[in-house]
Amino acid sequence: LGIPVIDMKLESAPLYTYMLYHTMYEIPWLLDNFVDQNYTALMAVGQLWLEIGRDIADSLIIPFNLHDYGLVLFDFVDRMDQQLEHIGIPNAIGTKTYHIVMDNLREALTRFQVVANIIQQITQSVNTGHESISIKQAEMLNKRMQTIERAFITEQGIYPERTEFRHLIFTSSSSNSIIDNDYGILLFGGILEPALQWHNALSMGNLNKAKYWLKMLKIGFAKLHYGIESAILILDINGYYD
Repeated sequence: LGIPVIDMKLESAPLYTYMLYHTMYEIPWLLDNFVDQNYTALMAVGQLWLEIGRDIADSLIIPFNLHDYGLVLFDFVDRMDQQLEHIGIPNAIGTKTYHIVMDNLREALTRFQVVANIIQQITQSVNTGHESISIKQAEMLNKRMQTIERAFITEQGIYPERTEFRHLIFTSSSSNSIIDNDYGILLFGGILEPALQWHNALSMGNLNKAKYWLKMLKIGFAKLHYGIESAILILDINGYYD
């Protein structure tokens, strides 16, 4: 759907979670006596949720931080680059070609960051009362905030075998692997999963399948680049000051 969402959770420092998590012993008594005896932690999370909702409702412009989004995308691409090099993708598609593709992605992200920063500055100025805007201008900005995530939705799916998964950045992993996290959340699934499938096929000596997955990986690169370019166009505020 391309609707921005937020995930909030409790973590049990210094471990990620408590030992009885998702066991038959995780019952209300455990929560009352060990996990959160006075319900102060759960209350704090609830209060934070309410404050976030109040802040969004009271803000003239939806307070999504596009500046941070750009920074995170840069970080995600850098991590993907390291994972692809570890698997051996640069040699598979040609080192020169690989670096051109990655340079093009980073160049597009640089332009995304520029337009994101412009909107971020306007949003902060308006929401803090330092700048006044018209209803038309507010609608222009809010529409962009609401639709930016849709730039990263591909109707055909991330690749033919997973057409039901359509987000180019965040995807659930099809299997536990070295490239996803503990909960199976995979970044750039349309690229990293074909890369892993290519690696597995090559290890098994199935050259035809390896060739197929390498093709899917290249298509994944094209889809991601297209998504970033689409996001740049969505954030364009040409006519904002007319």
